[in-house]
Amino acid sequence: MRTNAPACPDRPSPSRGALRGLAAAATLAPLLVLGACSGQTPEPNVTAGASGAATDLPGTATAPSTPTTPAASPTTLKTKGTIKDDVLGHVITPTKVVVGLPWPGSHPVAQEHLELVGIQLKVQAGKRYSASVAPGMFTLKTSAPDAVPATNEFKGALGKELGTVKRGETETGWLVFKIEKGSGASLTLRYNRPAYEVKTTDKSIKAKTFTLKLTP
Repeated sequence: MRTNAPACPDRPSPSRGALRGLAAAATLAPLLVLGACSGQTPEPNVTAGASGAATDLPGTATAPSTPTTPAASPTTLKTKGTIKDDVLGHVITPTKVVVGLPWPGSHPVAQEHLELVGIQLKVQAGKRYSASVAPGMFTLKTSAPDAVPATNEFKGALGKELGTVKRGETETGWLVFKIEKGSGASLTLRYNRPAYEVKTTDKSIKAKTFTLKLTP
């Protein structure tokens, strides 16, 4: 791998031969070669283990039977607080949290036992490293024992989904979580940062879970 790449490359490109397993945030994922920059001088290339999962109120639907606005009895919670990853420079801010979203008409399965929570996030990815922020890095902790990953099965039926946010970009979008009914009184958003290695130095960045409580 060359360490004298042009300053501020805007691409995470897999390095040939670098695709091997790396455990990060309790998942196994391919390695990604990440460039880094600071000013006009290239920083050392960084290799990271990538973890792998929307701006109007959810409600846009594709099926005729799907409601165009939340009709069940959705509750919008007041949001406050921000997750800041000072090492990578990511800033993650919930802008809306909606509990009790109506199920799309084409997805009625399990709605007797599960309910939907929508979280709109504004994600500002850091500029120094080409470490992206992906939907799969987020989980939602409820009063149930296990944290819940975001689901992508609705394919935008409830609103514009949050996509992968690359270095220096800002994006606002929704994540939708299927939680056990009755467990939504306690909601905590988790951003699970994977572990990183700086290939040209001895520096490493440990995996870390950042939490933000969304309910009182």
